[in-house]
Amino acid sequence: MKWFLRLSVPALTMLSFGVLMSSCDHKKPEAPPPPVVDAPAPETMSADSLGDLVAKLRKPEPKTYVAPNTEEAEQYRAWLGHLTEISALGVLPSKEAPNGFVGHFAASGTVWVLAEAPTKRRGAGVVLLRADAKNDLVVECPHSFFDEGTLPVALTVFNTLKARALLINTVHRGGIGSDELRLKRALSGESEADVAHRSDTFFHAAHLELSNRLPGASFLQLHGYRDEKLPGVRFVVSGAGSRAKPEPISRALNVVFGVGSARNYPLEVKQLGGTQNVQAKASIVSGHRFIHIEIAASLRDGLKRQESLRVKFAQAVAQGLEP
Repeated sequence: MKWFLRLSVPALTMLSFGVLMSSCDHKKPEAPPPPVVDAPAPETMSADSLGDLVAKLRKPEPKTYVAPNTEEAEQYRAWLGHLTEISALGVLPSKEAPNGFVGHFAASGTVWVLAEAPTKRRGAGVVLLRADAKNDLVVECPHSFFDEGTLPVALTVFNTLKARALLINTVHRGGIGSDELRLKRALSGESEADVAHRSDTFFHAAHLELSNRLPGASFLQLHGYRDEKLPGVRFVVSGAGSRAKPEPISRALNVVFGVGSARNYPLEVKQLGGTQNVQAKASIVSGHRFIHIEIAASLRDGLKRQESLRVKFAQAVAQGLEP
């Protein structure tokens, strides 16, 4: 007979997905523990430490990149789907992690971390799920190495807005190899590790499963470009063909960063619209809002250094997303 253990959010802090701590009086349990997800030892941290956690999960980069086969992607989706469904309920996971993955709690149990096993890294990415989410916003950072500076912005948006989930890549857009080789692959648009343009990735599997589990979700994906590509423009905001409306977000960003800082695709600029993005295409099919924001390199540098600017960016996005 199945049974479930319900805990308050603070109580979850003392549990990893795969470890139940025995009580200090060593009393014999009245019932066997529920099946839980395999994971490392319990860990407690503040929300401010999530950046340090993610940095550890991204580095060192894996020595090889291996895309998932169909079975692996389905197993990963099933695991993520289960955790998405129960993460806000105070119920311990009852589905084991797929081979090569682990999960544990962070930020006093309010954030659930889905990551690769340290000894089996293959560039599968990281997913953060928030148990105390205030909305169904999903933040995506698919080029955290190539578009430097987008990761701290994504983390700030996730924390400031209490977003439901954050997806992060853990291998360079250009895959494995020398900097020259990776740059060449990245610019070619044919890299198998480019999770924004390949559907056979764990990143895209996560996007699809979150779309399935969160019918009212909005997806925000962050990218970057060189200043000389669009002189004088600091943001390009696009709905990428989805039902998202970029204009409210652009207006809110222009209030914060100066008139003309943010431009809309395709009305004001004709490039960097994200229309070839596989998550955007999937969002069109599923009927979700997909917001694609490109940020100029010089501004990304400033955002990376100043948390206050990142918070203002997050607040502007929130304002623009309001119905």
